[in-house]
Amino acid sequence: MSFSRVILGSAQFAGGYGIANDQIKFNINEIYEILDYSLDIGINKIDTANAYENAEFILGNFGANQFRIITKIPKKDKVSISYPEWMEKKLEESLNRLKLETIYCLHLHSPEDLLTLEGESIILKLEELKRNRLIKKIGFSVYNSKQLKDLLNVMKPDIVQVPLNVFDQRMIKDGTLGALKDMKIKIHIRSIFLQGLMLMEAKERPEYFDKWKDLFDKWDQWNNHKLRNKINSCLNFSMNLENVSNIIIGVDSLQQLKELYGNEIINDFLLPDDLCTEDEDLLDPRRWQI
Repeated sequence: MSFSRVILGSAQFAGGYGIANDQIKFNINEIYEILDYSLDIGINKIDTANAYENAEFILGNFGANQFRIITKIPKKDKVSISYPEWMEKKLEESLNRLKLETIYCLHLHSPEDLLTLEGESIILKLEELKRNRLIKKIGFSVYNSKQLKDLLNVMKPDIVQVPLNVFDQRMIKDGTLGALKDMKIKIHIRSIFLQGLMLMEAKERPEYFDKWKDLFDKWDQWNNHKLRNKINSCLNFSMNLENVSNIIIGVDSLQQLKELYGNEIINDFLLPDDLCTEDEDLLDPRRWQI
């Protein structure tokens, strides 16, 4: 099986990410082993961010030119320069750390800035960066369909990065994924394990999630089967989404990546209809009170 649709997330390289992660500090050699193995199994894209300074340095020292690099510009600090200048400065920092002259895609981590008074100048700067071949694609990283709809009224990106998993199927059910496909906008999905929450056993989940006990019980019971497990179910759900170009996956170790790669992908994988919700207090980690 090829993992050519998988994008390797690098947030863990910067020092831990997700509710199930204990802020593990990676050994540099293990990161290099993960990157080597990624190339071996067909992964040719990496998702990083200007805010993950260590990750960008590590990728640059390894040889980031072996991958298509996707990075994000953080929300602008309260500094005197304009947003376009800030954006160009942050891109230059990333390129220097990555030791690259161009990157595959630049995401705006706070794309709602396009809806401000500086929005038009931001768009013009993005188009200039693309013309000058500092970036090949322009992307939005968003959290929900409403946010995306507002942004599409002012600019059409090349790529949209969205959260999507078994519990969070809002963009499938409201037609957003189909509409993006019709617009020829590539879709990259993240949070397929909901920051590791969907892989945790009941006794490991913080009390905050007790209010969704019925949903978690259904999920646990579905995976209490000799032919299924939580990782496999999440992977199969994601890999069977026909409108999705790529799936972002982060790992905590080389062994975990090997185990992920070893999972069987089943065509036409089907899940029960009652394994999803629209409750943003569960679906949006920014809202978690833990």
